[in-house]
Amino acid sequence: MRVLIVQPDEALAASQALDSHDLEHAADHASAMASAIRSRPDLLLVDIELPGLSGLTLMRLARRRLPRIRVLVYSRLSHPLFWLRARSLGASGYLLKPAADQTLAEAVLAAAQGKVTLDRDLVPSVLAATSDPEVTALQRLTHREFEVLRLWMQGAAAGVVAEVIGLSRETVLKHMASLRRRLGEPDAAQWGALRQRLGWGVGQNA
Repeated sequence: MRVLIVQPDEALAASQALDSHDLEHAADHASAMASAIRSRPDLLLVDIELPGLSGLTLMRLARRRLPRIRVLVYSRLSHPLFWLRARSLGASGYLLKPAADQTLAEAVLAAAQGKVTLDRDLVPSVLAATSDPEVTALQRLTHREFEVLRLWMQGAAAGVVAEVIGLSRETVLKHMASLRRRLGEPDAAQWGALRQRLGWGVGQNA
């Protein structure tokens, strides 16, 4: 099986766990898309957190170009929102870092077969998320709005967000104002608390 590993960290560990497969590596969105189009892998092992555009954007664009590709998310981010958004984009599974080699290998095989594989530590929070108004509000964001929010919460200025996503600075500022309204005009403390809940520290991959 051809597996494209898109991991800015833990790539070596993932390679060791999956050494029986035909492996290719990429560390960011651009190189991953180029590799996927060139080699047409069977499965994408992707982190949510990539430099620049996120793994969610990679999933969306890769599956648009390669509809039959399977996706397994392998990430440290444990908020249920990320699984819900990844699942809506066609991901077959979500595994938290770090995972034992056997666990990762089994999850890859299950995802390749189209079986839904969810890290057992995520199950309670995913079940609880169905009645969480904050998760509901964040789920309703468009893909572009979510990317703006991610980069913004990681400390990127409007100009940087615009450059990464490919928008004008004015458009990004409009998105930022809209996001604040849609999230209830949070003050600095509430904004920081939301960032911590999502696992987005300032400066990470922004």
